[in-house]
Amino acid sequence: MRLLLQILFLGTLVMALTGPTTQFAYAQDDKKPNVVLMLSDNLGYGDVGAYGGGEIRGMPTPNIDRLAAEGLRFTQFLVEPGCTPSRAGLMTGRYSIRAGLSKILLRGTTNTLKEAEVTLAEVFKSRGYDTAYLGKWHLGSTHPNRPTDRGFEEYYGVASGCCNYFNPAKPDPVFYNGGKRRPFLHNGNPVTKFPKDYYTTDAFTDHAVQFLDECGSGEDPFFLYLSHCAPHFPLQAWPADVEKYRARYEVGWTEIRRRRSRDRC
Repeated sequence: MRLLLQILFLGTLVMALTGPTTQFAYAQDDKKPNVVLMLSDNLGYGDVGAYGGGEIRGMPTPNIDRLAAEGLRFTQFLVEPGCTPSRAGLMTGRYSIRAGLSKILLRGTTNTLKEAEVTLAEVFKSRGYDTAYLGKWHLGSTHPNRPTDRGFEEYYGVASGCCNYFNPAKPDPVFYNGGKRRPFLHNGNPVTKFPKDYYTTDAFTDHAVQFLDECGSGEDPFFLYLSHCAPHFPLQAWPADVEKYRARYEVGWTEIRRRRSRDRC
């Protein structure tokens, strides 16, 4: 699965927290930066406008494009060929095979995030940060590998793979995963009921805003990891959004690709 970091804070930021330059950096400025990391699942880098997609592919991404224009864009980067390995690498800063998760994490398998691995949240928490993880985790849904076991003080989301966007309590299709239900947790406690107007992308974002409102006014710095399921399977959207873009895809993906290549030349 291809993953795209929607917001990327420089690796030197983490180095400033963990590396040998820490004392020098803090000697210059005692104020620790707040950090927000956003991850979008299964989003190809070329799907957003900042990397040649967006409007050309029929789905404008103005907010992401603005972040890219005002920040830093990577032009050479790789992820591993799977969701769990990429997430493990990002969470630990090490090759996934070292972290114990070189394959997709499936129920009943022995591969899991090694207890000895240090996560981003554990590093930030050791420096006095408030920490939260919202959204898809997929690094372990039971103790000791839930987000709240690995340095995150607040967690809300689907712990294993992805789920139905409108009702996460609904089981997977039988043809896809044997009809299994995905564990959805709030700080380790199962969540099994969702309101009629529920939608995971909106819910994760709302929880993120709430966390920012609560921690933004405090004295302690914060680290927020917002991990959206979209556009991972089953790729569900509000009916109004589907209708808004339906006509753009009637020409077929071949024509959309041709237009994209033409406009980039």
